Amino acid sequence: MGNLTIIGIIIVAIIVIGGILYFLNTKSSTNNNVSSNHTSTSNANTTKKTNSTNSTVSQSNVTTTQNTSTNGNNTALADCLSGTSTVSIPNGNFGTGTYQDWNTTGVGFGTSPANITEYNTNNDYYNSPWTNYNGQYFATTYTGGILISTGNLTSNAFQVTEPYLNFKIVSPQNNLLYVEVMENNTPIIIKQFNSYGNSGAPTGTFENATIPLTSLLCKNVNIRVVSGVVYTPATKYDIIAVGDFYLSKVPVGSPGTSLN
Repeated sequence: MGNLTIIGIIIVAIIVIGGILYFLNTKSSTNNNVSSNHTSTSNANTTKKTNSTNSTVSQSNVTTTQNTSTNGNNTALADCLSGTSTVSIPNGNFGTGTYQDWNTTGVGFGTSPANITEYNTNNDYYNSPWTNYNGQYFATTYTGGILISTGNLTSNAFQVTEPYLNFKIVSPQNNLLYVEVMENNTPIIIKQFNSYGNSGAPTGTFENATIPLTSLLCKNVNIRVVSGVVYTPATKYDIIAVGDFYLSKVPVGSPGTSLN
């Protein structure tokens, strides 16, 4: 074999080996691109799932916030409700013997509450005793049966931390005698009560009364007792007497008749 033949064989071998190496390198590069694309897709899916998870958490937080929403006073209901069965209203039974924590307009309720002991000692209420009352003092438009005047009695604002307002009342059936619960000086609930019964005969026996306050929980309200009655022979028995106001988890008496 000549030198030229040997050289030719070597050249052919080099070409064949070079082709093989080129083929292998091209395949490896293709596989790497496929792998890289898969990784990128996987990362995109992971990112998408993460975003979806964050969205779910965010919605959950919104739902939680809504479930503990407020009743108009920026205070969660669970935070404002009382942990006790009853809550006193400032001077709700007029135990100070004055209208402290209350305000009067007109002359109907006088300048101070009535003393039940003095009234009963003097048989002051049409020779009938005042009964079924828990305290010593109560507010009334009764002044001895010779004068009845218009007037309002309004409590200072307090927060509703129980669902019921309980109190004692003496009142005939008269739409000019009623009890209001106000928010921002606007009457929200207006109730009229009749403790005289169907006969209309005057009685000094206090009746248990209740006004539901569920719609006003956690809000600040005032109580206003209203008398629009002016004395005439026909209205001489149309007085109102109230007291022993407090908040409670349970109602204790008549819900009255709504006037609004």
